[in-house]
Amino acid sequence: MADLRACRGCRHFDPTRRGQCRENIDRTIANKDKANFCDFFQVREVYKTAGGMKTRVDDKESRRQKFDDLFKD
Repeated sequence: MADLRACRGCRHFDPTRRGQCRENIDRTIANKDKANFCDFFQVREVYKTAGGMKTRVDDKESRRQKFDDLFKD
């Protein structure tokens, strides 16, 4: 089970940066997969690439389709 409020789930996470964060944080967080308490944390949106275009993985239409599929026989 993954922690929700971890560095890897943050929109500021950037493995190419010093400290792997786009924000200027005071301390280095050693384990980016474990939960931590950072004031800069914001949930990262996940995108998939299809033909060079970025589209949201969980867009409105896919959520509607998943909901409708629950009630199909």
